[in-house]
Amino acid sequence: MRFIFTFLLLFSLHFAEAQCNYQILNCPVGLDTLCDESHNTPLFWNHALLWDELHQQHDLAERSTELTFEYIDSCGASNFTYELLLDLNNDGVQETILRPDILLSEGRMLANNGNGNPGDTIEYDHRPVPPGSKYGFALEQLVQGDTILSVLRWNTADNPDDFVEAQLPLGNHLIYWIITNGTNTDTCSYPVLIRDCKPPTVVCESGLSLNLLPNGTASVGAFDVLIYTEDNNCPTSLIQTAIKRTDGNSEFPLDSMGNPVSSISFSCDDLGTVPVQLWAMDASGNAGFCETNVIIQDNQSVCDTSQFHYCVLTACSNDGIEDVSIKIYTGNTPWFPPFGNPSEYTGSNGCVDNFDLGALPFGSNATIAPLKDDNHQNGVSTYDLVLISKHILGIEVLDSPYKIIAADMNNSRSVTTFDIVEGRKLILGIYYELPNISSWRFVHSDFSFSNPLNPFLDTFPEFVFITDFQQMPLNPEFLGLKVGDVNCTAIANSQIQHPDDRQSLSLYSPNVQMKSNTLYEVPVFAEGSLLGLQAALQIDPALGELVEVLPGSYPGMSAEVFAQRGGEEVRVSWFHHEPVVLSEKAPLFTLRIRAKSDALLDQALQINPSNLRAEAYTDREEQFDLQLLFREEAQNGMEFFAPYPNPGSGAAFFPVATQDGGPCTLSVYDTRGQLIFSQKNSLAPGLNQLEIPAEVFVGSGVFIWKMECVDSSFSGKLIR
Repeated sequence: MRFIFTFLLLFSLHFAEAQCNYQILNCPVGLDTLCDESHNTPLFWNHALLWDELHQQHDLAERSTELTFEYIDSCGASNFTYELLLDLNNDGVQETILRPDILLSEGRMLANNGNGNPGDTIEYDHRPVPPGSKYGFALEQLVQGDTILSVLRWNTADNPDDFVEAQLPLGNHLIYWIITNGTNTDTCSYPVLIRDCKPPTVVCESGLSLNLLPNGTASVGAFDVLIYTEDNNCPTSLIQTAIKRTDGNSEFPLDSMGNPVSSISFSCDDLGTVPVQLWAMDASGNAGFCETNVIIQDNQSVCDTSQFHYCVLTACSNDGIEDVSIKIYTGNTPWFPPFGNPSEYTGSNGCVDNFDLGALPFGSNATIAPLKDDNHQNGVSTYDLVLISKHILGIEVLDSPYKIIAADMNNSRSVTTFDIVEGRKLILGIYYELPNISSWRFVHSDFSFSNPLNPFLDTFPEFVFITDFQQMPLNPEFLGLKVGDVNCTAIANSQIQHPDDRQSLSLYSPNVQMKSNTLYEVPVFAEGSLLGLQAALQIDPALGELVEVLPGSYPGMSAEVFAQRGGEEVRVSWFHHEPVVLSEKAPLFTLRIRAKSDALLDQALQINPSNLRAEAYTDREEQFDLQLLFREEAQNGMEFFAPYPNPGSGAAFFPVATQDGGPCTLSVYDTRGQLIFSQKNSLAPGLNQLEIPAEVFVGSGVFIWKMECVDSSFSGKLIR
């Protein structure tokens, strides 16, 4: 009976084992290659008994490495362990064995213990921490249900439950994952190659210039171009360098004997800018390069040239730019002293003919550069600020790289609201010239922008080496752009005549009868849908004093819009990136004026176009001249505006607004009361503008005008 019971018990246990077998979920097939791009640290795997033949050092490069094994154990009856074979000297031979039963503490292990050797004790963790905080190899097991993920990691004796990624040195390693349940045993063999994959960093010299020798040749070596090179693992002494012309082939340059190419030769065919690549390769065969330009010059006239024709044209319309100084400099940039020859200046066609270079000093490096730094306000208006603000906000991007460069008024190699601030100061007369940049910039016409929407990604050529003649185009030229002018209104030469046939829009103000020593608040209105306007308002110092300007409540209107020059003038430059609808019920701004004598406002206040062109910009992006009108008190549906200009010279204009139209007579009398002009007019409904011709006014003085309509009558003085 006991025999039967024992048999049944053993059979049931065997059956249970058969039902509780493990299942391996991952056992990689083939070699797994891991790339190391991290910087080597001397705190790990740095020992006198270790040697990296490839990098000729005792400090082995390492990489954070996770070695994992996943299996299912339904009954928890399986045993699991590992055996790690390490290739510590990176020669392809795994000479070191690491197992749980031979682990040492305090960041130490046995090395070179394969093939029955007892091995040598080495320290692989050199961090300055207590012994209990040194790293050791351990298995972290992550259990989810009956699935177990085992990971070979590092932990410490002081904190055994805190695991970090193990750092394994470069080499061809092999790990055996071994699992058994007493009946079955399986081994998963997992080969891992950890190799250096990061190419060296290499930095080139820029702007290197070479002068052809009398035999017509020149050469440059790799170390002539090299600033420095470094690698994450390889010592600098083992990094190889080589140089070649840029040819589109991304391979480390070798000569026919398999050696690095150490130099490049040049001839007359290479005059100008030659792009070259400087390569660096580490001991693992990883290679990288930097690219630079070598300037080949012919200062000894080996290639024979002495004169050329040179032009500077606008980037907007190819008009010639007048009075551009063309200078020769004795260095590689125009910040070196100028050569002895005087400057050549372009004519109205923007060109200099037969620029003589024959007297350049022997062996000199020199450049030629166009320079023009005058009249910073030329072409710069508030409308340019409108366009720049739309560009910044992405509403309407400037359609040319030259316009984008022109918008950079603070020379920051970007277009921001700070450029708008600088431009407004220039318009308002706070600046007479931009402080950080010349009024014109120039780009060689052969240059092609890599990204026209961001020309500052490139270092665009604003001067050229004068020995580039042989490779210059038939008509070498620069394209010029006026800084701040993005709508191409700058006058480039004396032959350009901009047509001046624009229509007018008006500012309105009540024609206040001022009394001496009285402070008045005078609202200034504008009507319509506008993007902006600019003007200079001037007061006669004998009649009044401008005390203060109060901004209105429209978008874009603030104190920064105005610049007051004493008590005699205020300049305004107002804009918004979207059209603003203006109303006669809300003033654009208000002037506080202190009267010095009794006078009508129209006699004291006027627009001064000589200081700042008065203009406005509509929602249709049309530009109109701006005039200042003074409203008289309306009578019988008729509104009369004071004549302008007054004081002034030449013709006088009389705006009259009427609801229904009708006849009106305009008359002018001299100081003796003699009638010198009379004209009957039939007014149309709306705004009418009457004119007194200039020839009516004989000499200068005070004239009396009178407007007589059906039920209304106005009169006043005209000063000529």
